[in-house]
Amino acid sequence: MNDRTGSVIATLITGNKKVGDQETITLMNNAGLAHLLAISGIHMMTLITITTAIIKWLLLRFEKIALNYDVFKISAGISLVLNFFYLAISGFGISAIRAYLMCVVVLFAIILERFNNPLRSVFFVMLLMTFV
Repeated sequence: MNDRTGSVIATLITGNKKVGDQETITLMNNAGLAHLLAISGIHMMTLITITTAIIKWLLLRFEKIALNYDVFKISAGISLVLNFFYLAISGFGISAIRAYLMCVVVLFAIILERFNNPLRSVFFVMLLMTFV
């Protein structure tokens, strides 16, 4: 992997454009791909999906845990904490905070066994961010 590829990967993971090669960032801006560099909902939901699936798969390997506890709720809670660390790594950008709050609403709906209406979630996060 060369330096340019490494800098693009580091920029995509952290959302920090200062980490990457400035020429590459300028080319991405000119090509209209700058929105890929911002940590947003696709990053957060991908991370949540992957971490929830891996944690659930790992917990199902233990028979006592699988039979006595709701593994999906446990994996959702652990995924919530791991996603917060990803939010911290990304630098608490406003788009990352919005995406994280949406993920929190979805995961709390799973933990509380409630139906998650996407429109209600968007409205709740909008009100929360407006008041903050």
